[in-house]
Order: sequence, then structure tokens, then C-alpha cells
Amino acid sequence: MKRLSDHLRRTRHLPLLVTAAGLALLSAAGFVLLSALGGLLQSQQAAVSFRGESGLAFAQVSAFFPAGTDISETEVYAFRDALEEKLTGESLEPPENGSLYMDAYSAAATVTVESEKAQASVTARGVGGDFFHFHPLRLRAGRYLLRDDLMHDAVLLDEDLAWMLFGGVELEGMTIRVNDTPYRVAGVVAREDDFASKRALTAHGSEDGGLLFMAWDALNAAVGAPIDTYELVSANPIENFAYSALEEEFPDAVLQENSGRFGFLHILQVLGAFGTRAMQTAAVAYPDWENAARLVEDVMAAVLLLSLLCAVLPALLLLAAAVRLLRRAVRTARARLPVLAEEYHTRRYHRRQTAERGG
Repeated sequence: MKRLSDHLRRTRHLPLLVTAAGLALLSAAGFVLLSALGGLLQSQQAAVSFRGESGLAFAQVSAFFPAGTDISETEVYAFRDALEEKLTGESLEPPENGSLYMDAYSAAATVTVESEKAQASVTARGVGGDFFHFHPLRLRAGRYLLRDDLMHDAVLLDEDLAWMLFGGVELEGMTIRVNDTPYRVAGVVAREDDFASKRALTAHGSEDGGLLFMAWDALNAAVGAPIDTYELVSANPIENFAYSALEEEFPDAVLQENSGRFGFLHILQVLGAFGTRAMQTAAVAYPDWENAARLVEDVMAAVLLLSLLCAVLPALLLLAAAVRLLRRAVRTARARLPVLAEEYHTRRYHRRQTAERGG
């Protein structure tokens, strides 16, 4: 081993081999990082969690509505009816006490909130459907707003707003006023702490910071907030079934296929769209979780590019080594074939001579 090491040190190829090995390690680390980034955002995993042990294929698709589009729960209910009819047309029946789809809708607006201790102007997101299945923010206290809540008189605060208004997070049952209307605090949630969500939340920051969630119809009644985002997880019996159903019902919406958006092929497409990806012709304001996902896509595209570039030199060296081995094998074969042929003919001659003498 020492002789081999000494020999390699004396060769002029050693620095190149060390560089190639380092680049190969960087490339491998890049692909490991890509896998980690792909599972970073919980808001993009709803199809996986909803599917559970089912053998059916499910897809997650989001629709973002341009400014001025007057989308309300009426349109949501109409889409649900259309989707159920399409699923029935594919001979799919929901499981007992279950469903073949899950959805959520929401809108954002600025409101004034106040407690006995403080007042702030913050962003409120009005939510409906199974919003917290799509966005399972960690509860610090209390409970989520639920789809089956009969009274829409409760709100959910994030930690920043809870500390701002009360100086703590154990607030279940406390009362605040939103635009002078009293609401009961259902609970307090922690916001996402990954780098992409933090950047997106900063971009969406309100005047005094903090965020609250309330029922969409309550927010709409208070300030007029048409639905700006609709999210769907649906059985996907054929490719693009869920996407096409949304596209047919909401032709003016900007659609995003969430399922598989962090896969290798899609990130290659993001890389190929560099320079044009930021060009938007629809007046759509993406919510913070979609901006976070788009940031992750951009970071993954950069990591993928660097990983592929780092893999080029080792791949070329392996190719060169394979070519050299092939050439050596060809030269060896050319040198050995005449010898082997001569040995073969000699053995045949001796066998023939032996047979003749025996005869």
C-alpha cells in the first residue's frame, strides 16, 4: 500500500484525482440535500398524508385567483358537486365514513386586533374547509379552527401576535376584538421555522407583525375578502384528473400541481425556465406558503445545477478510465490471440499425432 501511495504521489495525475474525488463527494452531498429540501414543506405533503394506506393515487393541486375575481363559497360548493360527479363517472366510490377528496379555501386581509393590553394592525387569513390539514401548524395551546365548527366566533393566533396582545401563549378562551367585533381565542400556533417560510412570511409581513386565522365568512363579512386560494387533494384515477377538474371549473385561476413538484424532472424544468419563471401575466398574489415553495424550487434548481456540474469531471475521468481499460483489453487481446491460436493448433497437432501413433 505504501509503495502504491508513493507511486501516486509521484504521478502528475494525483491532484486531478483528488479534485475529482472531492467533486464527486460534493455532487453526492448535493443530491442528499435535494432529497431533504423536497420534504421540507408540510404544506406540499397533503396528498401523501390524506392517502394513508389507500391504494388509490391522489394528487394535490392549488388554484390562485387573480385580483378582482369574485370567488365565494358558492363557487366552492359548485366545484365540489362537479368533482363528485366526475369521480362517480370514473366508477370511484368513497370509503365508508370517508371521502375521495379534501379541500380548503382562504383569503387574506388586514384587520385591527386589540386586547386589554395592546392593539395592532395585522394580516388575517380567513379559512374554510380542511385548511389545517393542508397547513398543520404546530399548536402551542388550544385547538385549530375546525371545518365542523357551528359558530364562527373563534380565532387562532400565531405566537408573535399572542405575545403582542397578551404576553403569553396559554390563551384559550380569552377574548380579543377584530375590527371592533369580539372573538374567542381558540388557540395559538407556532409558525413554520424553515428558511423558505421565514423569508416568505417576511415578504408578507403586516404593519405590526403577527398573524391570525379566522373563518372565511367572518373575515369576508368584516372587510370583504373574496377567496384568493383554493387547495384540493383528490383521487387521481388518471393523469391530470384533479388538475383538469380545477382547470375546467376555474379557467381564470393560476393552477399549481403540488404533487411531485420537488421531483427531479420538475426541478429540471424549473432550471430550464430560468429567466422566464418570474414573468407573470396574471395579477395573482401568492400566499406565503406558495412563495415558500417557489423559493425551495429555485434553491433546488441551483443545487441540482451545481451537483450536475460537480459530477461532470468525475464522470469524464471514469469515462477516460473505461476507454483506457478497453483499449488495453483490445491491445492485450490482439497480442494474445495469435499466441492462443498457435497454442490451440499445436495442441490439436499433438493430439492428432498421438492418435495416429496409437492407431
